[in-house]
Amino acid sequence: MKKLTESTALKEWQSKLETAKTQYATDKNNMNKYQEYYKGTRSVQADPNSGKSPTKVSNNVRNIMFELIESQVDSSIPMPKVRAIHPDDDDLAKKIEKMLENKVKTCNLTVLNDFMERTTPVQGGDYFFVQWDVNAGLHNQVGDLKVTELHPKKLIPQPGVTNFDNMDYFFVQELLTKKSVKRIYGVDVEDTENDQPESKE
Repeated sequence: MKKLTESTALKEWQSKLETAKTQYATDKNNMNKYQEYYKGTRSVQADPNSGKSPTKVSNNVRNIMFELIESQVDSSIPMPKVRAIHPDDDDLAKKIEKMLENKVKTCNLTVLNDFMERTTPVQGGDYFFVQWDVNAGLHNQVGDLKVTELHPKKLIPQPGVTNFDNMDYFFVQELLTKKSVKRIYGVDVEDTENDQPESKE
């Protein structure tokens, strides 16, 4: 088994990323189109009979997609309920329950869920990105749980594989400041530029 140098490994994964992005481009374009539908696009499609392109946008649009999705949004999150198997553990069960309730609040799960209630019907799915932030936590903690929303456009799957359990890898593209990269990963990227401008989409 050959040992990869850092440069060789980087090039290999950059090649895999480019291949995955190419394969995912059609899906990403569709997501942009679905988002425009949700926002109420005024664009007009070409005449299906003549193929003639429209010369103007629509004057009046009733955004039925927005209305249908918003009417079904349910931002409520059921609070956790913990029951002890043995009566002697009732106090411990209550502590765990309170801790979970606190995590729902401190991780802003209500806000994230509200956002995802809209993204999921539009895009067909959305992701909770659960991480351990070593820089977070209270005075007597080292790190804390961090939960963010990961839009499907930011997650690029392994080409040809549709089930996450069967993937060898996938890519997550998100924008970070240079200071954030230094704080999270301990790598100084002050002299580098963003070579993935499309990640801003």
